[in-house]
Parts: sequence; structure tokens; C-alpha cells
Amino acid sequence: MLMLDRLQVHKMESVKQHLVDIYCTKVQYIPPGITGSSQPMDVSVMRSFKSNIQIVLGDGLAVS
Repeated sequence: MLMLDRLQVHKMESVKQHLVDIYCTKVQYIPPGITGSSQPMDVSVMRSFKSNIQIVLGDGLAVS
């Protein structure tokens, strides 16, 4: 089983089907609102990383 967040691309049927067909895995989604406890690296490290990238590349590039 693969646990994914609710990023739009993760919810695409083609992505889910590819994971089933190629990797024989079932996809489950992390419930909304618990990213901080279920994905601490995403909240702490990646937030800082994205912020620094935005500083380096300038405000003209949106980092989401």
C-alpha cells in the first residue's frame, strides 16, 4: 500500500492505474489536515527549501 497526499496529480486515475499495473500496489490517501503529523519532512524541511528557492530565483517564479 502506498500512502499519498491529496496533490491533484496523485488523484489522477491514470496515475493510480499505473501504480496498480506496474507496481501492484494499492493507493490510499492521507486525510486532509494531518500533513504536519503524517509528513513532518514536508512541513518542516520542504517549506524552508521552497522558501529559499523562491529567494534565490526571485519573486517572478511561483513555487507551490
